[in-house]
Amino acid sequence: MRTISPDLDRRWCICVGRLCRCRQAKTLAIADFEFRDTSGEVRDQTAEHEARLKAFDVALQGGLSGNQKIDLVALPCQAERCTIKDPGFVDLTKRARTASAKYLLIGQVHKMSTLVGRP
Repeated sequence: MRTISPDLDRRWCICVGRLCRCRQAKTLAIADFEFRDTSGEVRDQTAEHEARLKAFDVALQGGLSGNQKIDLVALPCQAERCTIKDPGFVDLTKRARTASAKYLLIGQVHKMSTLVGRP
């Protein structure tokens, strides 16, 4: 019988019969994703883009928090958003280390024109 069980100290174990293998959960800090719009659209869509980006950040956090192999830690940021642009990569890595994160997830959503590549 195969069993996957979380432990109180954020370890996860896979057991087959009496044989078990346990691992420590990976600590991950997630920075807020940036949004880059190069579509050239005339209408100001800043509010819509911000709402979608916020929903994406929430979905990403929610999806990863359900993984027993990952232990999410919060980045100690003073600003409303904590991104690769502000405070920057070097500062984000320092903050991730301060939060005891072994891994740091950063990213950017890029909106391009739908006309790119069309003849």
